[in-house]
Amino acid sequence: MPPPPPVLVEEHVEEILLRFSPQHPAFLFRAALVCKRWCRLISSPGFRRRYREFHRTPPMLAILVNAEVDSDGSSVSRFVPGRPAFCLPLLESRRWRVLDARHGRVLTRRVGREPAAEAAGVELQVCDPITMERRMVPIPSPRVLCLAAAVLCSSTPDAGACDHLDCHRGPFLVVFVGCLHLDRRTFIYTFSSETAAWNGPIFTQLSISATPPRMTSKCVGNALYFGFPMSDTILKYDLQSGHISGIEFPTECSFNQSNVFITTEGGGLGIASVHHYALHTWSRDDAVGWMQTRAIEIQSLLPVDTLLGSAEPRVAGFADRFGMVFLLVNNVLYLVHLSTYKATKIFRGIGISINSVVPYMNFYTPALGASCTNEGPSAGGSSA
Repeated sequence: MPPPPPVLVEEHVEEILLRFSPQHPAFLFRAALVCKRWCRLISSPGFRRRYREFHRTPPMLAILVNAEVDSDGSSVSRFVPGRPAFCLPLLESRRWRVLDARHGRVLTRRVGREPAAEAAGVELQVCDPITMERRMVPIPSPRVLCLAAAVLCSSTPDAGACDHLDCHRGPFLVVFVGCLHLDRRTFIYTFSSETAAWNGPIFTQLSISATPPRMTSKCVGNALYFGFPMSDTILKYDLQSGHISGIEFPTECSFNQSNVFITTEGGGLGIASVHHYALHTWSRDDAVGWMQTRAIEIQSLLPVDTLLGSAEPRVAGFADRFGMVFLLVNNVLYLVHLSTYKATKIFRGIGISINSVVPYMNFYTPALGASCTNEGPSAGGSSA
């Protein structure tokens, strides 16, 4: 009888498991079911931390699609898994619109009458799509209109206190851009989860469109950037000083509803937009302003005859850290890789009209505590 195979040293097992791609979360789940020793290892907080530090860039687990229902025009948000075999608890509602997703959190806003939210005076909520933990955030004042909002970790990059790999359950900020019902003055409030209170308002004299934007905010360094349709100005908010300033859009992007912020190769602020059936990208340098970096004919990206009889495509979103743009053509979403100029069809709106896309990026590792003991089998996921 042949001798049993040698037992792998736990340190070697961990080094192997650390190299499992975060793009395939199911691989770690299967490994955790091999034996209780592996299960305890993979489910431990120490392994999850090392796993994030090893890979650094979280995968795009899903896309959050904002749309309107064709039958009645009501708003709906759809949670579309990034992989067919990968499933998360649904983050879907006919009365909430996704505004932003960053550092493992998703920010949504109530856009229709929902009795539970109305009774509590709630208009915003911050949630973790994996654990489904939710935090309701009351609006700053019943007299204001929400133009845009962003969610982010409360630690600023310059503080060096957080690498944002594992902070989704820590303190967070909500930056709220609004205006008054009567005089339309634009201002910013900032909500802190630690104090459960709003700070502000900080008013600006910038002329901002009162139409809520399709493009989500962009965080670059210590600044948040907001863009608005029917406007030629980008609002810049310094998170440390609280100063508000304005930046002009590139001329071709002014008053254009097909703009999204992107991250340039150097980590700076950029814009992607569609003009005359071509995808254009710009990067910004504080010294010289905007510079066009790409002009790609959309027909060269898509299957033959895709654009026949269609309205002009538009950009619907951007996947940060991946250099991928979401392109909307005839209510079909394509994912365009800016580095390879390859386009992949990922979602078709059926019974809905797609407005915008917000990618959700986070690590997803097993939390199989009961399966690692004698308490009986159970399964779950953790982004902790």
